[in-house]
Amino acid sequence: MLWLTRKIHLKWCEPKAVREYRESLKGKKHSLLVELLAVLFLVSFFTFFWWLGGLNPNNDGPLTLRQAIFASSVISVLLICVIPRVYIKIHVRCPSKISITDQEIMQTIADARKIWKYADIQSYSINSKTIDSQVFPVLSITTKKAKTFIIGIHSSVSLNELEKILSEKLGQ
Repeated sequence: MLWLTRKIHLKWCEPKAVREYRESLKGKKHSLLVELLAVLFLVSFFTFFWWLGGLNPNNDGPLTLRQAIFASSVISVLLICVIPRVYIKIHVRCPSKISITDQEIMQTIADARKIWKYADIQSYSINSKTIDSQVFPVLSITTKKAKTFIIGIHSSVSLNELEKILSEKLGQ
């Protein structure tokens, strides 16, 4: 049964300050204008289907046009603005767990996973990063697609052991 699981060499929780720093580098994914346009689209979409339902002679629609527009506006704002923000707030509170396995480097945050296969990694380096006047060791991974990722290393992890495992797996 050992072939079904990955052998985990190292495992740690990423320091919160490093994760917040990395998240701040990502920036905002979309603007307020995009959210407004999405809300307007959903309002018109829901109102259109309310109107289609009203064309059925057997259907006595319980909603007036005002009520339909109000209900579709509330539902649209919830779907586009409120629920994603609540999800992000909950997601930020979950710890970021890093695992170095036989086959890959894996980052798990709540229900989301980011996996870097060793075959896809071009190079790596272990550096130190100063964040809010504190120095944190970080693992910097550069993929073959020229994307760079920063992973914080917990103070309990031996940097020599991490370097040994990565050099063995990546051949550097």
